[in-house]
Amino acid sequence: MRSIRLAVTMPTDERHPMHQFAMDHGGYGAYWQLHWEGRPDDGMTLLFYVEGPREPYLDALEERVPDATHSVTDAEGDGFYLYVHADIDGLDRGLADAIDRPGVLLVPPLEYRMDGTLVASLVGPAEALSATVEAIPDAIDPDILQIRPYGERSFRAAGALTDRQREIVQAALDVGYYDEPRQASLEDVAAETGCAASTAGEHLRKAEGAVLERVVSGPVTEPGVGRQPADRGDS
Repeated sequence: MRSIRLAVTMPTDERHPMHQFAMDHGGYGAYWQLHWEGRPDDGMTLLFYVEGPREPYLDALEERVPDATHSVTDAEGDGFYLYVHADIDGLDRGLADAIDRPGVLLVPPLEYRMDGTLVASLVGPAEALSATVEAIPDAIDPDILQIRPYGERSFRAAGALTDRQREIVQAALDVGYYDEPRQASLEDVAAETGCAASTAGEHLRKAEGAVLERVVSGPVTEPGVGRQPADRGDS
């Protein structure tokens, strides 16, 4: 069983109108498709997390995809969850048809980036993955970022932390140490956890290293899985 991570770039005139809206608006970060249900020929029910202002997005959705039905829930921070049911067509339909085949799993989330790319991970036997990649319409310009044996690296990332590391990471999140812009210092984290700032910093560095070690791995190039992987590491 293999896992591939790929980026696809739609031509501007074929890109989904809401992806294009978010790119043009300038007030959105990447947004993520968290869950989905349905088949390409029956319409799709989708759940997104969108990072950015809610009202402009919903106004644009009603204008650009008038046949879609949707509901929305606010999320913590500057974002919201969007439930939507809509038909898909054009190259979106071509991509969905390529992926909708026996033996291949599309692993959530799908990431819609503000450079116009859609990044997705697929899992399955090498032969099925190869057939999927080959079936993607050429106009979508698929770019394989990573090929590797499937494992539990991401699933077990949180288990890489000790109890004390987890406690200090949680405190750092609570006081805003990881906010952008940063709202707290190491001294603030230390005050929350009863240790010296240098100790808090050491625990955070070890926790960050442990999680990244589990989450990120270098690309593994293997023969027989579709088109040749790009020589890049920006997965």
